Amino acid sequence: MPAPLDEVWEPLLLPLLARHPALTPATLLEHLQEQTPYPDWSSLKRTQQRRVQHWKSLHGPTLAVMVSWRTSPERSASAMSPRASGWL
Repeated sequence: MPAPLDEVWEPLLLPLLARHPALTPATLLEHLQEQTPYPDWSSLKRTQQRRVQHWKSLHGPTLAVMVSWRTSPERSASAMSPRASGWL
């Protein structure tokens, strides 16, 4: 017997995620509660979170990455000196 989410993942949830990748697992569970008669979708919340996270890692939008470069004031000053740069 398949798990309840297996029965609705491809026909109901994947098309929603493909059209709206920003949807959260909680929003998808609310949608399931409105659309299907399963008694308690909330008991499958963690499973749904894992499936959505996995799908987004493979098919979701690319995330922007920011890198913060921090240097100490001493290092910045020495790096700017003519001796440190090899000019003298």
